[in-house]
Amino acid sequence: VATEQLRDRIIDCPGLKQYCELETMLLSGIVNETIACHYPELSSEGRSFQNQLDMFHCIPSIKERKESDTSPTSLILQTFVDTLKCMPLSMRAMFPLVEALVSLLLVNPASSATAERSFSSLRRLKTYVRSTCGQQRLNNIAVSRP
Repeated sequence: VATEQLRDRIIDCPGLKQYCELETMLLSGIVNETIACHYPELSSEGRSFQNQLDMFHCIPSIKERKESDTSPTSLILQTFVDTLKCMPLSMRAMFPLVEALVSLLLVNPASSATAERSFSSLRRLKTYVRSTCGQQRLNNIAVSRP
């Protein structure tokens, strides 16, 4: 039962699969239009997104990394982040869709644990406020209403 639950929540999660597809799209340099259409940041006319990815993969730091290691996992997201950080702004302006894709991958949460923790904290805070609300405060609230 535990392995089935883990598979349902993590491995077979559609959000995680879509996130992995975005990363594969960046690392391989091949645009997947079915995934890209879900993100308005990646919308482009024609093949400009594919052209930007092709040009970005020709940048020396990316090209060297691809040629130095023959394994498909040699390119990682950090390589693209470092390359974008080192670029002058005028050169980065040539790759707005690649930059948007990297930003999506950096800010996209892998799980909803953070949101769940914040709601849990809010629930505890509300419980505390309700339990410490004394008679004097309740009287002041009732009197101050028009």
